[in-house]
Amino acid sequence: MNVDLIAKQNQIGQTPWGVYMFISYKASLVDYFIKDLEEGKLMFQKCGGEITCISRELHEIEGKWKRDMVIAVLWFPDVARAQKWLINDPIAQSPDWLEGAEIVVLPIAKEPPSEKKMFLFIDLEIHDAAKFHQYMETLQPSLEDVGCTPTVVVTPTPVNSRGDQWVPRFVVVHQWDNMENFNNFYNSEEYRPLKDLRHSCAQSNMVLFSNDVSIATQASPS
Repeated sequence: MNVDLIAKQNQIGQTPWGVYMFISYKASLVDYFIKDLEEGKLMFQKCGGEITCISRELHEIEGKWKRDMVIAVLWFPDVARAQKWLINDPIAQSPDWLEGAEIVVLPIAKEPPSEKKMFLFIDLEIHDAAKFHQYMETLQPSLEDVGCTPTVVVTPTPVNSRGDQWVPRFVVVHQWDNMENFNNFYNSEEYRPLKDLRHSCAQSNMVLFSNDVSIATQASPS
């Protein structure tokens, strides 16, 4: 996989798989978020939105994340319709919605796996681009062998749609089938030299979260 090419295509919006909207907000407000989606489902559907992931907790892997925050993932056909939903939904348009939720929109780099609802969100500050490219190119086949769909998102240009506290830099998102497979790989001897290579060329904020099936079922517009 040519990571540089994918990132360039995403930067200019040439992706046929739509966008993910990542919404970071307080974990105590999950039930309010579900209620808001249900009440505003007509506008959500009109904008082509789909619920991909609503989590109740985050697992901090590397870096620093606010421990009382969770992330929800919504899908839209493109950035324009994602922004249209935010602007026109009578609930979401409020600037203090979910007590000031932070929102970024990211282009999807490949067909997302519908059956894998565990997200590894990585926000990177890259210090050595050549080394990081080597890391990504070497990592791809290893991830594909252990139940992961790598680089579902890879972009240097996140669209910050709301808020100024959560401003990702270079973002990579992998989707996993389950936490056990992720932990086994992340802590494996196979991954250790690659992890060391990544640490030598980039600083990572990395968080893992998964879909709560019961929440997604409850919130899905009908």
